[in-house]
Amino acid sequence: MSGGGHIIINQAIKQALSDPLVHGMLPPEDQAVVDPILAKDVNDWTMEDRHLAAKAFFWVAVNC
Repeated sequence: MSGGGHIIINQAIKQALSDPLVHGMLPPEDQAVVDPILAKDVNDWTMEDRHLAAKAFFWVAVNC
């Protein structure tokens, strides 16, 4: 997958985690980690940002 694919996936993760219902389901400590990441443009996400956002997205997918 080229770089454009990562942007599409990151944008989908950001959109999902930014939804108030989804965001509210995250544990408070995960919200605190994800909030600064969601405030950034997905083009500016670091590898660590992508890892943490994906971890939160996975948590929601498994637990909600």
